[in-house]
Amino acid sequence: MTTLHLHKTMPFAAKARGIIAGCICLAFASCSFGTGLADSKRPQAVSVEGVYGLPNGTVVRVSGRFEGWSGCNDNTVMKTRSDWTLTGQDRCIYVTGKRPRQAKQGKEMTIQARVITEDHKSYLQYLGD
Repeated sequence: MTTLHLHKTMPFAAKARGIIAGCICLAFASCSFGTGLADSKRPQAVSVEGVYGLPNGTVVRVSGRFEGWSGCNDNTVMKTRSDWTLTGQDRCIYVTGKRPRQAKQGKEMTIQARVITEDHKSYLQYLGD
């Protein structure tokens, strides 16, 4: 059980706000003061293979190997000529959006992206690192 210790000279309204905020945080047990996001709002971590079959618009954190502009023969689609690929153990997927600074050929990386599915083919929209 967590005990709240409030200073005796603290005004009553401030004490009440602190107690209420503490109770709400304990009740939901998902407060994340560092990021401002509850655990349920954090993107799901998946592999490249795990992207396929996810609903359109799902935001995920995807881990894979950067392979630049090399071709990808999986059930994916290139949207622009500057799209790049992430490769997993058995599959690859095109990613549209700015190429990350840390991207180097063959280097493992994790990105945040939105899954886009059109005509039964998926690709990722890069949202950041």
